[in-house]
Amino acid sequence: MTRIFFGDLGHEPPLEPPDPDAPPRCPVCGEECETYYISDDEVIGCDRCTEAVDAIDYTDNNNLYI
Repeated sequence: MTRIFFGDLGHEPPLEPPDPDAPPRCPVCGEECETYYISDDEVIGCDRCTEAVDAIDYTDNNNLYI
């Protein structure tokens, strides 16, 4: 069995449990946020680190034709 230590992952676990009254933080960017965006049950960002764009304009401007 291989043991993985938190130090091997580049961070240490918090010494104290999180404050239950603290606002949620995005697991992608770490910022406090109000909305998570998910895809296939996985958080892909929040209202601070994602951007909504018009699909037609984005497709035309980036030569994406699916």
